[in-house]
Amino acid sequence: MFRCLSYVAVAIVLSPVSLFGQAVAEVNGTAADQSGAVLPGLTITVTEEATGLARTALSNDAGRFVIPALTPGRYTMKAELAGFQTQTQTGIEVSVGQAVTINFRMPVGTLSDEITVTGETPIIEVTQTEIGKNLTAADVESLPMQGREQFALLQLVPGITPALRAGSFEGSAYNANGRESGSNLYLVDGQYNKDDRTGTFPQSRVTVDSMAEFQVLTHEYGAEYGGASGVIVNAITKSGTNLFHGRGFFYLQDNSLNATNYFLKLNGEQNPESGSKSIGGNIGGPIIRNKAFWFFNYEYTRPKEAVNLSFPAAAAPLAVSFSDVYDVHLFNYFVRGDYQFTPSNTVHGSLVYGPNDGIGENAEAERYTRQGFRYERAAPELLGSFQWTSVIGNRMVNEVKAGTVIENLWIGDRTVFNDDFSDIPWDLKGHQWTGLKGVDPLDFGSAQQHPDYRAGPRAEMSGNALTANVISEQLTYTLSNHTFKFGVGGSQNKGTSVVATNQIGTFEFQGNLPFDPANAFTFPTRFRIRQGELFIPINTWRTNFFVTDKWQMKQVTMNLGVRYDYDDNTSRTKDAFAPRLGVVYSPNARTAFRAGFGKFYEYPPTSVISDLYAGRVIGAVNAFDTGEDLSAQSRRIPACCRRVVVAWR
Repeated sequence: MFRCLSYVAVAIVLSPVSLFGQAVAEVNGTAADQSGAVLPGLTITVTEEATGLARTALSNDAGRFVIPALTPGRYTMKAELAGFQTQTQTGIEVSVGQAVTINFRMPVGTLSDEITVTGETPIIEVTQTEIGKNLTAADVESLPMQGREQFALLQLVPGITPALRAGSFEGSAYNANGRESGSNLYLVDGQYNKDDRTGTFPQSRVTVDSMAEFQVLTHEYGAEYGGASGVIVNAITKSGTNLFHGRGFFYLQDNSLNATNYFLKLNGEQNPESGSKSIGGNIGGPIIRNKAFWFFNYEYTRPKEAVNLSFPAAAAPLAVSFSDVYDVHLFNYFVRGDYQFTPSNTVHGSLVYGPNDGIGENAEAERYTRQGFRYERAAPELLGSFQWTSVIGNRMVNEVKAGTVIENLWIGDRTVFNDDFSDIPWDLKGHQWTGLKGVDPLDFGSAQQHPDYRAGPRAEMSGNALTANVISEQLTYTLSNHTFKFGVGGSQNKGTSVVATNQIGTFEFQGNLPFDPANAFTFPTRFRIRQGELFIPINTWRTNFFVTDKWQMKQVTMNLGVRYDYDDNTSRTKDAFAPRLGVVYSPNARTAFRAGFGKFYEYPPTSVISDLYAGRVIGAVNAFDTGEDLSAQSRRIPACCRRVVVAWR
């Protein structure tokens, strides 16, 4: 135990690091003269062409240089040393998460002699041990993205398949390399952005027009990545540049372009009015040239998906076939600022704000009548991040990151919201279900479950007010042929989860005929209801630290490391040490062989905390179930109905 604490203390003293991973890039290489002898003391300057932001490094005694924590972009590199000709390379594309290797061979000459090479970005990353794919700005800009969904292009990555679900505007879910969708991790500008409630989706939506590019790591052998065993999705947002630039847009998908539903066509009817409209725009530019920049994006999307429900004739008049739409309002505001207040210190901040609502999600899968449509409000969702990158001397770079992810999600029956659909049906502080408007849950009305449809009020109602506050720090230290990274981080995931599912009760029926007091055959066979506490406190602390050594040996690069992840609500994580090893062998600049080994741990979603709270042996939650009674099949009143009347009179 003392040894473990010592390791933690050393990591904190040397510099605290990233909680879940990094979304930045690196440029590295070696400097030598024309005979191949190493050149220490070579000055390397990298300048982002769009912003003029520059970083400088010196080659060490092994002739090696590393410039970590670079913002992805297009760069110019200049190499200078007295007694040698200056070399400049322009148009070097550095994408998110990449480790770009640029080697310099310096001819003898004077500093005034300069050789300029254009567009020499290496095809292969010869020092990158992780395996993945980058979706560049050109890909995001030009490739078709179904529904303009933020990560629709993930389907182009080998090993990744979409998890097909009935309509949802929360974001798409993907299975990767045999792992379920909850095993993935989403980052925005290096900030944690995962839905902690389900663990399946990104929490806040980054629109296509505010996202610059993203990287998908399918095998992340570096110890700096944690909290997932699926894929790591690193998204980078757009920033301002030295030139003012902007765009406006309007997208329309009309229902006239869709085929008419088969059953509607038989009845001589048309599809309900549906389609999708998106309108918005963005603008960005300099505040101070070569130092400070801003960018803003706004988007409003109104998807309306056709919903066609067919019920058996026996269900009338309780359930009658109808057509409607899944109606959604998606607002998204994004703002970002960047400022280099000294040549060695740069700060970045961004904010995503998205109030959304939707009516009718999963209607065809749930087979509710129109009365039981799902009303959902996200009021609102928010993602905020701050990053400070500091260059310390010639060998160290320190990154400090802080952020917050906020979810407010309210799902219920139409009648628990106000007429404007603009309120929250629960009082979280007073632990009151205000949406019932003083009516007892049993007097509110119960749901009805028939074999081919569901009727009555909606039984599935819930709410979540969850916040994840994340802070981390990472120090990169270059020594000879080794690049060391030390990191530590932590987060608090807290809030309230409201579980009102089946709090009004559900009657189950064996047939599709509506209930008729005069016909015992139509009586329900079972009644179930959830009783007790609705408001479940969520509070868990997560901490981690890691150490890595990226060791370059001519044609071989090894990335060795160990990571430790701890979750306060998971008792056995005290032994959660995860060793990592990644190796890349590159016999030439166009070939690379990669292999690796790693142990990975995932954090449980907060829904598990809710289930454990509700399932305690001694607790404030219990389920009442009459059990199934098939007496109605013999046209006798089932005992379950008599019991319910006695129990709740």
